[in-house]
Amino acid sequence: MSLYKVLIVDDEEAVRNFLVPLFFKWGHNCEMAKDGIEALEKIKKNSFDAAVIDVVMPLMDGITLTKELLRLNPNLPIMIMTGHAEEHSAVSAIGAGAREFIRKPFSIGEFILRFNKMMHDHKEEEALLVLSLTDELTGLYNRRRFFVLTEQCLKVAVRTRKKPLLLFIDMDDLKWINDHYGHNEGDQALI
Repeated sequence: MSLYKVLIVDDEEAVRNFLVPLFFKWGHNCEMAKDGIEALEKIKKNSFDAAVIDVVMPLMDGITLTKELLRLNPNLPIMIMTGHAEEHSAVSAIGAGAREFIRKPFSIGEFILRFNKMMHDHKEEEALLVLSLTDELTGLYNRRRFFVLTEQCLKVAVRTRKKPLLLFIDMDDLKWINDHYGHNEGDQALI
């Protein structure tokens, strides 16, 4: 089983042919696209764990592609690479939502370091997000996540013209259980 499924987007065949075997060597699965249009088609049909994108490409530049990919998958970690050394490229890439930026030519060591850092940071952010949206005791979604899901459900209901259903469950006498048997037993009852 591969570690990550990575989308490589670069109009230069030599760069694609360099990166794909490198990712396979690390145990990742890769797909290639030669431009932004092809990349968008691939991401609509498949899920990816990360993308590595060139800035200058025909049909759609990497900054525009980054914005489009993040519109489709807001949590996708993206590394932008470019052979153009202008400072505004890095600022534009990060401003578009890319997590990492690297200039070509790059060493394999630098590329590995930046890619691994990006994926490590992404995993930590996902773990924090899960913690922020779940109840510590039960592991169920908390109030914050309830409101997010309710908003999404209502949008779907309006779009599909269906009525949503909300089920409310209340637990009586939890205070009595806590008072008579202790908080540990009250927690178990709640779980």
